[in-house]
Order: sequence, then structure tokens, then C-alpha cells
Amino acid sequence: MSNQFQVFWKIIKASIRNIIFFILATAAIAHLASIPGLKNLALLAAVLESFIIFITLSALIYFIYYTITTYPAMRKNHPERTFTQLYGYTLGAFVFRLIEVFVYIYILIFLYNLFLGNK
Repeated sequence: MSNQFQVFWKIIKASIRNIIFFILATAAIAHLASIPGLKNLALLAAVLESFIIFITLSALIYFIYYTITTYPAMRKNHPERTFTQLYGYTLGAFVFRLIEVFVYIYILIFLYNLFLGNK
């Protein structure tokens, strides 16, 4: 169980780091967009940030797929353990990753409104 707990904390730390990074990057892009001469640079940075967010979201989809596909083998190798014992930390990490997804969606909506919402 300690190995699962260590993986859980690594996922939580990475999610927190990603959320902080993307919020700071969005704030920097919003600041650049407020300067008239740098609007194109801000748009390019917003596109790059959106691309990185989509890569991160695809990693979450892979995380879900991997968890689902390894469940039968895990049950076969450890029939005495319950679902919560096998996947308790994984489900906790998944819930935190869902919070991360909602933050990303909010950032993408904010970037859309920043550049395309006022037209």
C-alpha cells in the first residue's frame, strides 16, 4: 500500500503544479493581450497553452484507460483484496485529476472569451 500512496502523492503534486503553472501562464497571456502591440504574441502563447492542455487531457484519458484495462489482472492476482484496497488511492487521484480538468476547461473558456468572445 505504501507504493500506491507514493504514486498517489506524485499524481497530486503533479496536478497541483500543472494547475499553478497554467493559471500563471493564463494570467501572463491576459496581461500580454492587454498591451495593444503584443496581442498577436499573446494569441500565439494562448494557442501553445491550449495545445499543452489538450496533451495533458489526453494523458488523463490514458490514465483512465490503463486503470480500467488493468483491473481484471489485478483482481486475478489479488483475489483477497477488495476494490477499495486495490484502487482506493487511484480513485482519489482520479477525483483530483477531474478537478484539474475543470480548471483546464475554465482556462480554455477564459482564453476563448479573451480573444474571440468580444467579436
